[in-house]
Amino acid sequence: MKKIDLTKKVLIVVSILLSTLSKAQTFSNSTAAAHDSWNSANAWGTAFSRPIVVSGLASSLSNSGIVLKQINLTLGNGVNSGLNLSTYAIRIKSPSGTIINICAAGGFAATSIINVDIKYRDDALLTTPSSSTQEPYSIGYYRVATSNSYSTVNGENPNGTWTLEIIENTSTEIAFSKVELVFGPILTYQDITATTTNDACSSPQCISTGTILKATINGYSGNANDPNVSATYPSGCQWNAAKNNSAWFYFTANSTTATITISGVSAIVQSLVVNAASQCVSGSQTVPTGGCPTDAVNDTYRSPRYTGTSGSSNNQQFNLSSLTPGNRYALVVDGNGGAISPLYIEMSGSTGSCSIPLPIELYSIYGRNLCDVNEINWRTASETNNDYFLLEESIDGELFVEVDRIDAIGNSTNNHSYSSTVSITGNSPIYYYRLSQVDVDGDLTETKIISIKNTCNNDNINYKNEEIILTGYENLQSVEVYDLQGRKIIEGTSNVLNVSALSNSVYNVLVKANGEYFSKKIYKL
Repeated sequence: MKKIDLTKKVLIVVSILLSTLSKAQTFSNSTAAAHDSWNSANAWGTAFSRPIVVSGLASSLSNSGIVLKQINLTLGNGVNSGLNLSTYAIRIKSPSGTIINICAAGGFAATSIINVDIKYRDDALLTTPSSSTQEPYSIGYYRVATSNSYSTVNGENPNGTWTLEIIENTSTEIAFSKVELVFGPILTYQDITATTTNDACSSPQCISTGTILKATINGYSGNANDPNVSATYPSGCQWNAAKNNSAWFYFTANSTTATITISGVSAIVQSLVVNAASQCVSGSQTVPTGGCPTDAVNDTYRSPRYTGTSGSSNNQQFNLSSLTPGNRYALVVDGNGGAISPLYIEMSGSTGSCSIPLPIELYSIYGRNLCDVNEINWRTASETNNDYFLLEESIDGELFVEVDRIDAIGNSTNNHSYSSTVSITGNSPIYYYRLSQVDVDGDLTETKIISIKNTCNNDNINYKNEEIILTGYENLQSVEVYDLQGRKIIEGTSNVLNVSALSNSVYNVLVKANGEYFSKKIYKL
């Protein structure tokens, strides 16, 4: 038996089965409360609160593939003078009563805060909003008070009323604008914090929309091709002369705009986006529109925080425009004076994929129920170093077990068809099949998940007086009769099929109507 090397990188293509879960769903409460219109008396029993009604989600978080991904909170009206939020404690309570502490007392700065527009995620790499220099906290993401607290509601039914609660010990309270709960598939990460392979412009790390990159500049060094202080950058866009510990990243533009956020910044770092065509020519790098962190569209803090010759210890962003689709661009991050910081990098907008081309191009796949067995058929348009296919079965769409291995053709640029017949055990109303491809190096790639309904014992298929009679089918496409060896014996396209020529035996009848398959076992005695 061949061994699958599951320790190697697995590239996952989202299946049609999970396509309905691919978009985030947001539930909110925007019932405003004016400046100094409430008082919690610093007690949870009298806390300021807002209900958030959640509906239409699957009945179990995580088990359904849906999780609580993010909490967004907007406070302040931008008009009244700043407030001391250092005593504010903020939490969310689930319909089941589980408490998620978003912000503990002391989590916000003691100095004057006018606006808060913050996005909370549950990741230890992020920082908490502890400095007033981060106001309004709208760039990138921040961590909730207690790491891994979002997972405490996994397994709970998310539908019902969630509650935002705020307490404080101040004489004047900040205005409330909105709270949002964002549910969706688990965030996709690539973690390279244990490597330094992108330490030079000649070996940058790819970043793309849809995957968050966890990185660092710990252990990195400067190199001769880093940006140069003497380069002619747009006005206000600078890079200091020191070459300390730079990390390089790249992306391919698919449209004219893209946004990059760098969160989790905990030390002074400088950053820059340059055109990749000149990225390794020190002093000659050119910067696309929005590629300078000092640009007004990027440094949107209450007071600009990025210093051109040293950088910033706050989250940073790039709102890029006038990109050329198909061109590559590079992001470089360097610690000022060798400063070390984690980097939580996310892209939005249209960018090319970082995935290595898949070893197969799957043209089609479908399955059908033949009473005692399920038949899965697929066709490839091309194959490269393809060793075999792995077919797995599940009755719940989550726990899969291997049921078949099918040798592959190996290398081909032509269409090639495959088939597997799996005996049915039990009486599940639906079966799920996951098809994966394993190449000659043992790397496994999941390609597709399909579902097959158990349509046997269908009351619309009947045998009487040497005829198979069909009722209730719209858009009938075909009727096929198979013997117990799986051989097709007879076929037709009408609602009545004469089978008098068949010998007495047991047969499986397969009906295709309106694009769906239905089956039933008949006994001709």
